[in-house]
Order: sequence, then C-alpha cells, then structure tokens
Amino acid sequence: MKYAIIILSGAADEALPELGNRTPLQAAHMPHVQSLARRGRVGAVVTVPEGFEPSSEHCLLTLLGHDLLRTPCGRAALEAEALGVDAGAGFVFRLDLVTIGDAGTSDAGLLLDHAGGAIPRIEADVLLDDLLAYWRRESGDLVHAMEITRLPAHAALMVDRSGRDFAEVLTVAPRSIVGQEASSHLPGGGAPGAADALRQLIESSYDLLSRHEVNLARVEQGLRPANLAWFWGHGRRLQLDSMQRRFGVSAAAIGSSLVFRGLARAGGWNLQLPAGDRAATACQACDLLQSHDLVLVCDDAPDHASHAGDWQAKTESLEEIDAELIGPIVQRLAAFGDAEREPDAIGWRAMVVVDHATPVRTRQHTPGPVPVVLAGSWIRSAVERSFCESQADTSDMHVDPGHELLEFFLRGGLARVRKELRS
Repeated sequence: MKYAIIILSGAADEALPELGNRTPLQAAHMPHVQSLARRGRVGAVVTVPEGFEPSSEHCLLTLLGHDLLRTPCGRAALEAEALGVDAGAGFVFRLDLVTIGDAGTSDAGLLLDHAGGAIPRIEADVLLDDLLAYWRRESGDLVHAMEITRLPAHAALMVDRSGRDFAEVLTVAPRSIVGQEASSHLPGGGAPGAADALRQLIESSYDLLSRHEVNLARVEQGLRPANLAWFWGHGRRLQLDSMQRRFGVSAAAIGSSLVFRGLARAGGWNLQLPAGDRAATACQACDLLQSHDLVLVCDDAPDHASHAGDWQAKTESLEEIDAELIGPIVQRLAAFGDAEREPDAIGWRAMVVVDHATPVRTRQHTPGPVPVVLAGSWIRSAVERSFCESQADTSDMHVDPGHELLEFFLRGGLARVRKELRS
C-alpha cells in the first residue's frame, strides 16, 4: 500500500464577511480535495488535548501519532534537532528578544511585542552578542555552561549544559501574553534555583537592552525596541520511535518549518526540504512514493497568511495547494491501482488534514477539532460531505484523541480485508 498525507497548516478558520460568511476552506476552489471528500470520509480530529496550547509542535506531534501526555515536547529542542545542534543531555530554550513597556509610561511592564518590533537579524545579532557578554560579566555563574545558536530575526536557541534541572519549570510563549504584565508570566516552579536563574537573566537583560544604542536608535525612528530577553519552549532532545518500527512502513517527509523538520528528524523520517515551488515539490513527493511507503508534505502558506491577517492570500494559497500539490500527488497514487478490485494492485490511501485553526481575525492558533479527509482503498462513507469545518463537525468520524488518527489511516480495515482476500 502507498500512502500520502498533506497537512494544510492553519487552514481552518471562522466564517468571514469578506467571503460571504464562508470560511476560506468553504470559499476556495479545491476540486481535487473535494473529489477525495466525495469518494472518501470527511471527519474531525482533535489535535490539541485539553490543557495543551495549540502550538505547532503539539499539533504536529499529535498528527504524527504521538500521545502528548506521554511525550514531553519542547519547541526549542525540536528547532535544535532541525538545525543539527547537539544539546547532549542539556536543556534547550528559545531565547526571544521582545518589547516591554518602559517604566513611567502607560504601558509600563506590559509585553507589547513578542517579536521585538520586528527587529531585523543584523540588529538582533548585535543585541544578542552584547547581551551574552554582559551576562558573562555580571552573572557568570549562571551562563558559564550556556551556548547560543542564532535563529532568524528576533530569536535564538540557548543550550544549558550546567546540569540544572529545568524539567518541571513552567515557561510561557511570549506570543500568548501580548498585552499582559510580563512579570506575571516569568518562569516558575521546578527544581530549587532553576526558575530563579532564568528570572534573574530575564530581569537583568532589561538593564542592558533598554539603554543599548541599537534600541535607542530604534526609538528615535519611532520603532519598538527589543528591550527584554525571554526564555521559553524548553526541553531535552526528543527521540521518537521510527515509522518503520511503529507501523512497518518506510516514510519520507517534506517541509520547511524548523518544528516540522525537528519532529521528522526525531522520528527517523527521511526528511527532505521542498525542492522549489509547489509543482517541484509535488514531483519530489511523487518520486519519493516510488521508494517509500508513505510520503508526508506540510504546507505552511495558509498559516502564514492567517498570521498576516490576509484572508485573500489564505484563500488563494488553498487553491494553489489543491491545484499544484494535491492534484498531482493523488494522480500519482491512483497509478498504484485499486486494491479493492484488483487483488494484485499495490493500492493507495490519501489523507488531507489541518493541524490547527488559525483564524484570520485573531491571527492566533486556536484549539478545537479540525477537518480531515481520508480516501483510497477500503475507505468509504455512506454520507457525502465536502471538506470544510462545518461538514467535519457534523460527521460521525470524530477522532479524539487525535494521536490515534495516523494508525487509523494506515491500518483501519486492512487486517479484515486482507484476511478476506486470502480466504
């Protein structure tokens, strides 16, 4: 059997007045995915268990078949894995430059911008270099075993090899507390002294960054300063059982985000970066189907459009994904034959699924069931539905917990069918 999975990151949304009170999934012209829906099963999957943030790492880990309750997952460790940063037995943190309201202003103490006023990489590098030197002078005992790896723009990874135990420390993503008092969300809990070390570094970063010449120049230009360093998303290196060991299939993955790449590497997938535009990526996926049982492609364009608040770009991206990616991949799958009617055919299955909702209105990830469509050999539904949020909600296929979806897609009905074919 050959399998293909296409993840439409952030595609689920709310009804928008600009689209005639339809969602982008409802408004977009997507004949290929709707063809899958007509001949397959449309349903909903819960990718975010109760108590978890609807972050990319949580949703993707669920879709890759892992139970979040049993698999602690830190975003920073996944990004380190993607970049080949060897954390060893240490902990990895995201270190983001953010904007906090200055004392004496109406915004004093509020976290105003999680991206440091969209500070460019060249300025962020200067701030991070000077901040690390400052910490080494003023708090050498806390940072002597820390190493920093740069990420795009306002962020970096910090590896701590000091032996401090951060496992139970609670940290918060800065994106989730914009407009709130930053001091109310400083790291806390965990082993004695661990959170204290992080809080001390965060608080001291303001002393340097708020008066740094780069930030003073930004303020003069009417730009927000990147005047506070924020630790979050920590974890140790994540090691997952391979798809071969779990399900007996060889698997390849194509995607560009650091989180996706980190998860694929941790799970032993044959990770490939997109070959180029979507047409080239579709060819890449079709070639990989020749040598692998399963190929997974993650397209982040709908999510990026949502974060930008651009409903038109989101709708257009969905149409382009359908035409340039889903269509060619499904056509290639069909060439493997219909295993239901041809006993000697290899057979195929396809799944198109959303990892999380990212409404254009809020520009933030939100929890809740998201649409999925399964089609191919031995997948049928008595009720024909279209692939969209409302149709998924009314379906009798509701996968909760969501980490069971992958096994259902790969194995559902096959043991019974194969037994019947042999008899």
